[in-house]
Amino acid sequence: MLFKLTKITVCLFLLFCTLMAYAKIVDGIIAYVNSDVITEGDLNKLFSDRIAELQQVYRFSPSEANAKAQQERSELLDKLIRQILVIQEAQRQQIQVGEDEVDEYIRTLQKNQLISE
Repeated sequence: MLFKLTKITVCLFLLFCTLMAYAKIVDGIIAYVNSDVITEGDLNKLFSDRIAELQQVYRFSPSEANAKAQQERSELLDKLIRQILVIQEAQRQQIQVGEDEVDEYIRTLQKNQLISE
């Protein structure tokens, strides 16, 4: 009985390890930016956000939004790379922005653009 339980436990463990390895392969690395990486999941998240924006803001149909986002896929990757580079440079220069500064900047933008909260 103990042998069967041990055998089942080992099989489940091996199955779990295999699934974990598969999960890592699915979310593969598509770009290195110095010491940071961009995964397929990162790009897919930005891709999904862009599709939603095209549908909500620009009133594209789902198929039109998907086609437009596909055309912009390399630009979305470039955008991710630029964002990471800006963050890395800010960290290198030890630039820190306080919450008060962000709030003030948002208020200024709202005032200039007549945007409500």
